[in-house]
Amino acid sequence: MMIDKKYREANLELLRSEHKNDRLFLCIGTFVIIAIGFSISFLLIMFFLMKLGG
Repeated sequence: MMIDKKYREANLELLRSEHKNDRLFLCIGTFVIIAIGFSISFLLIMFFLMKLGG
């Protein structure tokens, strides 16, 4: 019984730390995707402005 409880607590700890890492990666991934989207849209806008201007 005691061993069972110890394993369960260790498992919960592992799950908690993994969940924290998942949230961190999700935030970083979202930021990277938004940054890439902004840069691509900026390049497209500059391209169309160059076409209109010249």
